[in-house]
This record gives sequence, structure tokens and C-alpha cells, in this order.
Amino acid sequence: LERRKIPNSYDYIINISTNYFAVAEDTIINVYSLDVTKKAIQLKGHTSAITQMHFSASNILLSSSSESLLSWDIDDARIAINADSQPQPVYIGAGLGAASFITTAKNHILLVVGMDLIIIDTVAATTRILKGHCSSILFCEMVNPSQIISLSIDNHLKVWCLNEKCAIAQFQLLSSATLTSFLLDVDTLYIGSADGMVYVYEPISGTRLKRINIENYLPDVS
Repeated sequence: LERRKIPNSYDYIINISTNYFAVAEDTIINVYSLDVTKKAIQLKGHTSAITQMHFSASNILLSSSSESLLSWDIDDARIAINADSQPQPVYIGAGLGAASFITTAKNHILLVVGMDLIIIDTVAATTRILKGHCSSILFCEMVNPSQIISLSIDNHLKVWCLNEKCAIAQFQLLSSATLTSFLLDVDTLYIGSADGMVYVYEPISGTRLKRINIENYLPDVS
């Protein structure tokens, strides 16, 4: 069995799918199979440090750096390595900037680069840049085929219309604590914060549905 050795450094990025986990350090990605009988795969395609990764499917990995956005088919990469060839990525875009957040929905790739939201339509081969936040964006997600939500570090939630290419609504979330985790489940947005609360919102209207104190769910260890 293969021994998994991850670089002894805190300067790496990790992303996980149902079949693999990818570890990026500087410009190189090592992909490890959750099946321990399979060897690791090394991907080389970036020329500047990788800033974010995202598995858009169980075997498709997106990786971003300041100079390019690449897509890797891990199954094809394994075939290439077994044939003593270097795995080759698909170039999605160049000069988009170093992404801090990546997600996918239907035929779209959503990137966060600072205060900008970048939407790539992979079918129409178009790229849109939406501007309007006054601080760095933490999270974004497609709510439906025509609307996207984004949340910035100053707790502002914006609703964007893809057809109009602009924000159609903005809300100030009622939390003074640092926001740490996000989940969009159909039409409900869950936001975890450093004050031990989970805030539940209706994302399009910005209506707060409830606030959950996680201390009420923690076991009593006294």
C-alpha cells in the first residue's frame, strides 16, 4: 500500500471529492485516491502559485492561480501517467486573477477574486465580471439559472441577476462576528459564525428565518 506523505508545511491548499483529495503546494498539485491501492498523481501546469481548487465533479478538478484557471480530468491524468506521459490540463481562462473561492453550478464556473465575482459560462464560452462589493467576497452560489448570491467580509449579501449583469438586491446580515461557513440548500442559506451561531436566511429576500445557538446542541461534559 502507498504511504501518503503530505508536505510538512502550512502553505498548501486541500480540496476533497468523493473519490480523491488534492493537495496543492506552490505550482504543483498532488492528487491522492481514497482507494489506498492507487498511486498518487502529480499535476504540473501552473507557473505561479495555486490559490484555490475545486472538484466540480468526482474526477474533475479546477485549479486557479494568478495567471490561469485550469481543469484536470483525474481519470485521464492517471491514464497518461500509466503511459509515461505528462497529464495535460484544459485551459479555462487566463488573466482572471488569483481566486480565493471557486464553485460550479450547471454550466457555470463561479470565481471570487477579491471584490469581484467572475462567472464563466462553459457552454457559451463567455466570461462576465460583476462588481459592486466594497470588501472581499467570502462566498458565492447560484440560486437558480438567472440569479447568484454573494456574501462579503463586511456581511453584505448581494443578489445578482445574470441577465441584467448587476445586483438587484443587497442586505446587511445581522451578525457582528466573523462568518466562517456557508451552505445553500435549495432556497435556504445557512451561515456559521465565530460567535457559535448558525444564521438561517431566505437568500433572495434577505429574510432571516432563525438563529441557532450551537451550544444548545453540544453535550454537557461537566
